[in-house]
Amino acid sequence: LIELISRVYKSMDRLFGRMVRLMSGSARDRLLYELILECKQSVKTNKEGAYRLDISEVDLAARSGLSRETINREIHKLKAEQMITVTAVSIVVKDLALLEKKLK
Repeated sequence: LIELISRVYKSMDRLFGRMVRLMSGSARDRLLYELILECKQSVKTNKEGAYRLDISEVDLAARSGLSRETINREIHKLKAEQMITVTAVSIVVKDLALLEKKLK
């Protein structure tokens, strides 16, 4: 029962966080929040501790309420700041703590 309540609480926390970002966040904040959620749900890390996310721009756009073009623009900005790298099939988040710091 405690495990079930814990899972419900975590899900509601993500939902409320997403709603806050949708209502008042910038496109960058929305994207950062979605990337952070994906990293926390993902267990795919490489030997440097980076997270490999198998998610497309279309999926990120649908989850964040933005257009794919806006997501693409923001991803290019994050790449320029060397916070992420993008391959043909995935997005690699180099430092989760840095993303969380930039979101606040």
